[in-house]
Amino acid sequence: MKRNVILMGGKTHVVSLPSKWIKKYNIQKGEELNIEEIGDSIIVKTGKNVKGDELIVNVENLEKMLGRTVGAIYKSGYDQAKIVYDNEDQLKVIENTLQRTCIGFEIVKQGEGFVIVKNLASTDKEEFDTALKRIFFSLEIMGNNLFDAKNKEELMEVIKKDDQVNKLSDFCRRILNKGEIKLIVKPNVVYYLVEQLERVGDVYKKLAKYAIDNQMSVGSKKLLRDINLLLVYYREMFYCFKLDNVEEFYRMFEFLSGRLADFKEKGYSEDLLLQEFLLEYIFDLNGALVTIKL
Repeated sequence: MKRNVILMGGKTHVVSLPSKWIKKYNIQKGEELNIEEIGDSIIVKTGKNVKGDELIVNVENLEKMLGRTVGAIYKSGYDQAKIVYDNEDQLKVIENTLQRTCIGFEIVKQGEGFVIVKNLASTDKEEFDTALKRIFFSLEIMGNNLFDAKNKEELMEVIKKDDQVNKLSDFCRRILNKGEIKLIVKPNVVYYLVEQLERVGDVYKKLAKYAIDNQMSVGSKKLLRDINLLLVYYREMFYCFKLDNVEEFYRMFEFLSGRLADFKEKGYSEDLLLQEFLLEYIFDLNGALVTIKL
């Protein structure tokens, strides 16, 4: 879409707003709009909300993939959906999924064989930024608590913490998919970043499950501690970016990879395989970092 710039009074430059957008948000003469500048772009925003898209999904034949389907409805950005189900077990899965991973998504109506879910929460860039920071810190807590855990109960807390990471990750992806927050720089890359962080949480969860029934060696736990520090270093780079630090990030990764290889030569164990995944997932975040920050 292109617009011509009009010069009024010899000083003021004016650009017309799209009529479709004007009608959608019922913009009136004299109304104030928010103007924000980012790079070579100008973002025009109104604080008004409009009724979002609606969706009807029949999940009567789903079992194992039901929870993921409900999560996909939420992450896709729909503000309202009618979910048709077949039995009480499916309803419990729907309710559990909404509670565990769908921030602001609630059942507002229930009938025979269906529920209507609706988004009751507003979203803005500040909420997105806060959620992303909470993902980073939740992962750090998972890693530290996993290293410090001395019993099954403490390991179970690590496992439960992954639900929070998943919930925050889904919230971020929902915002990105809705496309309403235009001030997020390079949203496609940020989407990958969020997904990769969720994978890190999944590995921490698997390591905690492993540690419940298996004793991790002292050396393996020390390696885990240092991999955790790599994630902390990444988070610090993300929020205070300096290109030179990327080189140090690689050196840390290379050193940890060498230590991991030494352990693997002495014998295979599942926790070492999981730590290898963890290390790779954290290192692979570097591409998103440089792409976003440059």
